[in-house]
Amino acid sequence: MGEPTTGTSGAAWRLRQVLSRLDEVDAVVAEYAAAYYGRPYRRQETATPRPAVTWSIDKEVVAELVVDADDPGPARLLVHELGLLQPLRKRIRSGHLTIGHASEDDPDADAGEEPTP
Repeated sequence: MGEPTTGTSGAAWRLRQVLSRLDEVDAVVAEYAAAYYGRPYRRQETATPRPAVTWSIDKEVVAELVVDADDPGPARLLVHELGLLQPLRKRIRSGHLTIGHASEDDPDADAGEEPTP
């Protein structure tokens, strides 16, 4: 079974590979949602236009897994909820994944401020 390396099918394959190692994301987000929101979380997988997985609490995205088939480097877990960043980094240690705050991935964001339209 060969590994697709380009296009959407390659990204979808990498997404499945990374997800097979990330049960801890579900556990951390579930604990956080129950403790701070008193509500369940929701995990949604999106196939197009770019394969990704989002975790949300009360319809607000708190984390997003981004996989780029054209980038041979690790997948990225972008954490939107600052309170989740440290627990996720502590429990997930993998060379296949980098974990960072979502503002780190946005060149328009300045020190936690919202980007200007």
